This record gives sequence, structure tokens and C-alpha cells, in this order.
Amino acid sequence: MAGLNRTRTNNTFRIITGKARSLLNCDFESDSENDVTEVRPGAREDIVIAIFYRHQKYGLPVEPNLLALLHEWNSDDPPSKYGVWRNDTIMRLQGKRSPFIVDHGQGYSIL
Repeated sequence: MAGLNRTRTNNTFRIITGKARSLLNCDFESDSENDVTEVRPGAREDIVIAIFYRHQKYGLPVEPNLLALLHEWNSDDPPSKYGVWRNDTIMRLQGKRSPFIVDHGQGYSIL
């Protein structure tokens, strides 16, 4: 798994066309020449929510070229039952919840 993390370190997310989606037996794709990574569709929800949350909560910038792709992923992959359960559990334990799971459409307010 360390090799997989090393492969995607600091890469931006993009859709990579024309390649089989397999790296170290994972549904993962990386293009080291262009420093981009494509993750499997089921993981995109988590990435979108994390990036939007840290932008809203901590003011961390979202790369302008990445924003359109994140909005597309947000539309294509709404929060899963597990994501909602996890968010509810965090609320019970910490008194906080992700607004991007509670109101899935809130991600579109990030321009």
C-alpha cells in the first residue's frame, strides 16, 4: 500500500482516458508523466466531501481546474448509506457533522 500512496503523492485528481484501471491490484489509475490520479467511482464521494469540508472549515483553496471535476463527482456520487451513518455517528460523539452530507447540494456553493 505504501507504493500506492507514493504513486499518488501530491497528484491532482483527473479522469484518465485510455488506460486500464489497475495499480497494485487496486481500482486506481495514475499518470506520473502528468502528475494526475484517477480514483475509483466509489471513493470519489469521500474525496469531494473532504476537499469541500476543509475548504469551508479551514479556508484551504480548491484548485480552480479541479473544481468542475469535484462538482461532477458530487453530482454523480451522492453520500452513501455508510457516509450518512458515519456522519450521524460523528455527530453523536463529537457534536459536529459534515454539511456536505447533510445537504448534498451545498457543494455547489463552492465556486
